[in-house]
Amino acid sequence: MSRFRLCAALMLFVALIAAPLDLSGAQTEACSPTHTENLSGQLVVAGPTLSDPNFWHTVVFIAEHNGTGAFGLVVNRPVGRLPIATLIEAAGVPEPDVEGDVGVYYGGPVESELGFVLHSTDYADETTVKVNERFALSSGLEILRALAKAAGPERSLFALGYAGWGAGQLESEIRRGDWYTIPADEALIYDIHAEEAWVEAASRGCFEI
Repeated sequence: MSRFRLCAALMLFVALIAAPLDLSGAQTEACSPTHTENLSGQLVVAGPTLSDPNFWHTVVFIAEHNGTGAFGLVVNRPVGRLPIATLIEAAGVPEPDVEGDVGVYYGGPVESELGFVLHSTDYADETTVKVNERFALSSGLEILRALAKAAGPERSLFALGYAGWGAGQLESEIRRGDWYTIPADEALIYDIHAEEAWVEAASRGCFEI
């Protein structure tokens, strides 16, 4: 999969704004972790004891999970909105005539200069990887151009950076209660306000809020 890299200014933008959401008022009780088989197309929800600020109270869409590790995007940490032209220019391809803006999410702590779009499967270009019948992932500039022209997917989420785990690492973290798994659905990723997404995800999984 090709990936487009963005300039250091955008990386700083994410670093300054992508602080953990303040959900300290949510009261939780952990239950037993769920399955650890192939999690591609699923959500992993941070357990209440996971204190790593990179992942505290996050919900992560797992785009790929296999014997070599896992790759996912945090879907509940918006960091602001930017003109699409700014994103394309940051990748080194100035297109001043491009219009419109897009919400930017903190996708994870790894390679925060990389951009990804999680989206519905009604759009595809040469970079698109279909995760399942409902979700796909694109990582080229073409999808940004399509979004600017209102010719992109019906549903989408743009993220900088990603969450990555080595072989067996995510499974181990799930077993010790750092993460819990729930089925992914469009409403939780695209519709529910980010500050409520972790609470909603927890209520669908192993926690009592």
